[in-house]
Amino acid sequence: MEKTKFGISQGLLIGAVFAIAMISSWAGIVVALIVLYMEKSESIKKFMVKAIIFTISFAVVSEAVYVLSQLWSSIQIVIPILPSFTRILDYVINGARGVVYIIFIIQSLGIKDIKELDMDEQVNKHLD
Repeated sequence: MEKTKFGISQGLLIGAVFAIAMISSWAGIVVALIVLYMEKSESIKKFMVKAIIFTISFAVVSEAVYVLSQLWSSIQIVIPILPSFTRILDYVINGARGVVYIIFIIQSLGIKDIKELDMDEQVNKHLD
């Protein structure tokens, strides 16, 4: 497998970006943007764009749940189940985010040459 400008393999670089994005959304986006700027390989750039899209998507959904929970906290006396529902929904969203990123990390560390991962094929079916 080719080495990147960072001196590591392409799979390790992609896995590292997804791992960073799993820990911190902002850091993941910044690192993916740096890789987009530094690397010339179109396939790596495609993975970085995908990392940015997934990170922003999960962040938007998490923020929407937070806003809903804040709105619902004002009517907590009338309907007491809603705040706990949003908390559960937030756990589910964060769990799904972790699972998606772990799948991407495992797949990217195991690739021999840069091509679309199994999960990418599924994502592309739904995005096209």
